[in-house]
Amino acid sequence: MLGLILLSQNADTVKSDGVSREETFRFLAGQCLLGSTAYPTAAFFWVLSTSEDERYASCAACMTPMACLMANGAFALSTNIKKPLAVSSFTGAVDGMIWSILLIANISVYTENWDPKLYTTLFLLGLSGGNAAGYLSGLQGGSDGAYVLKTVSAVQLPYAYNQLKRLIFGRWVFDSKSEGEGKLDLGIITGLSIAGGLGAFALTHNDYSITDGDALFIASNIAKGAFVLEAPIRLLYSLTHKDSIQDFVGASLFGYYNRDPVFERVGGFANLAGMALGGYLSYKIVKKKDFSLLEGLIYSAVPTLAYWAALAPGYIIGSDYYRFSPVVQATFDVGTSLLIYQIIEKF
Repeated sequence: MLGLILLSQNADTVKSDGVSREETFRFLAGQCLLGSTAYPTAAFFWVLSTSEDERYASCAACMTPMACLMANGAFALSTNIKKPLAVSSFTGAVDGMIWSILLIANISVYTENWDPKLYTTLFLLGLSGGNAAGYLSGLQGGSDGAYVLKTVSAVQLPYAYNQLKRLIFGRWVFDSKSEGEGKLDLGIITGLSIAGGLGAFALTHNDYSITDGDALFIASNIAKGAFVLEAPIRLLYSLTHKDSIQDFVGASLFGYYNRDPVFERVGGFANLAGMALGGYLSYKIVKKKDFSLLEGLIYSAVPTLAYWAALAPGYIIGSDYYRFSPVVQATFDVGTSLLIYQIIEKF
């Protein structure tokens, strides 16, 4: 949490060639956040796969956070850290993790009896290579917001493909009728993630009007729009399938309608329409107002808070409450989002 707060300081995108004290600490915060989460995990499984000894793997994982701090601290002392290096290196590492996982998944479906060491090595290379590539890309400049949108697009475009498949075929991605269709889905998702992320970056690379907070604001509203517009569909399905909790819990909590082609198609359409509406409205807003990264982080946390708050009454009322929880969640989400937005506007 401290790393996220430090990373978010002085977050507006500006054109500057000077050395920034704030940017240096944002860079260190981002690298330490990776060093305390992603790198220890990658180090643990890589050492475990090579040595097959949990003692060595645990030792490597525990030493990794301090090693990241020392290495990046020494690096910052000898290098001029300036915008957008903090965001570019951090998002590059996230992209590397996403794309290495997709690459590993593609390899695994086409290859039998692959050595586990190769999987862990690919993930570690994806993480560290993406981190380094993001840093090198940041040396060429660019908007902070473009780097965040790159990572956001790498996640949201595959999600949009899933909703499109629901709309056309009435079933989810990987809910396939053949092995070949599942492999095709995986290939399309991988291509959309990589091409979509890099394409979004190319389109916004020099758009300095979009801050990293703006990018998070847009991404959050795309997700909000998708959920809010589908909430009535989830409610309708839950109210018309009353035989048992298994009939509606998937729809209520996750938007899964037990392969009902009508509801799946309507739900997919509502999702896509909500994504488009949320993206359009938030884009219009950020053209008039810049959000800092901290503001974007707080605003984008609202859906998670709303989700858990909406689930809570079910522990007291009982399982039938979850038939109505999508509407409660949507109300909490929209209401809290408006509250946070008004606070941002006021201060």
